[in-house]
Amino acid sequence: MLITYTDVEKLREQGLKWREIGEYYAIPLNLDVESVRNTLRHVYRRKGKTNLGKCTILSNRMLEGADGSTTSEKTFLTPLKNANEAELLAFHGFNKEDWHIKESVSAVKNEKWTSRIKVLPREYADISEDKIISAIKSALENFNVPEYSIPVSENISTAVLPLYDIHYGRRYIVNGVTYDHTNTAKTLIHNVGQFVDKMNKSDATKLIIIIGQDFFNADNPAGTTTKGTPQDNSLPWHEMFSTGLALMHKIIEMCRGRVHIEIIYSEGNHDVVLGYCLAQALQEAYRNCDDVTFDISAKIRKYLKIGKSLVGIAHFLDDKKVSTLMQTEVPELWGMTKYHFWLTAHVHHLEIYDVNGIVYIKCPSPIFEDEWSEKNGFIGSMKKQSAFLFNDTGMGEMWLLGN
Repeated sequence: MLITYTDVEKLREQGLKWREIGEYYAIPLNLDVESVRNTLRHVYRRKGKTNLGKCTILSNRMLEGADGSTTSEKTFLTPLKNANEAELLAFHGFNKEDWHIKESVSAVKNEKWTSRIKVLPREYADISEDKIISAIKSALENFNVPEYSIPVSENISTAVLPLYDIHYGRRYIVNGVTYDHTNTAKTLIHNVGQFVDKMNKSDATKLIIIIGQDFFNADNPAGTTTKGTPQDNSLPWHEMFSTGLALMHKIIEMCRGRVHIEIIYSEGNHDVVLGYCLAQALQEAYRNCDDVTFDISAKIRKYLKIGKSLVGIAHFLDDKKVSTLMQTEVPELWGMTKYHFWLTAHVHHLEIYDVNGIVYIKCPSPIFEDEWSEKNGFIGSMKKQSAFLFNDTGMGEMWLLGN
């Protein structure tokens, strides 16, 4: 059970005393009232949060510190004998590969033993530059980049393929079955194959592929997002990048040969660094190809004018700002267009609505959920990948790709 400062504050505002608040939470979980009372009072003073778990020991509490540390305290009847760091970490539910103990205290009172440890995430050494270069070279050596001569067409019909929320490198184990980057790659190749078939049957003469947008699940040697949120990954970061680069090359080659391709980088929140590096590497690989162009500028929001349509691209938008951003940021393009759209990501499910004449589309993710999604109830959304066809009448078609 996760309890926050706000939860405790509400009970205090109702006039409950600290022991009453302790009883409120401890009794349903069969925990020690005094221990829970002290934990919640600490949460209230520090304005933090705590997890209270029901277990076989007498009491269990966990506090998160502002410095990134976590303090775990357990009270039990049988003492731990000569426990080393790995055993202490395991006893308190921490992985020795990801955490190390900063402080450790044990005590006994009234035949009850208490073990308290303060842990910090382990810092991972940077991968050597030679190893990074070697991984990228090995991916680039397999690139086959043929030259195509695509005649310029007056037809403005344009296909748009947003590669949103791919999370390449994610790992999830459920019921003994492991889902990882190999499943993600198969799904993506299958979906792009469907897309190419639909695009080739349309009158599209141009294709826009949007990359970035959480293409990678993590962003650094520690295996966390850009801001430091731990992730379950199936690959170390340099292999995640090199194999993801090879996968993107394969996707681009699947789409080439009939249409002009523009690749647009759009920033996500999981992979700000690696996503941008991916865009740079692809631009270098296709530098001599006239049929593939790039926009890899690091702007939070980007705008595309497609015929009479203005299409905004962003990873996530505050719904309250949807109806004003376009007019404010690109007034000249707003005045030149009749139809207006936002294509966003982040929420992993499909949602479409109209905000004062602007069609707002939250694109789904085609990839399996992870432990965090399941734990927080973000499950059950269809695993599809969206793609679009724009023409003189605005959005002519929307395709949902996948089984």
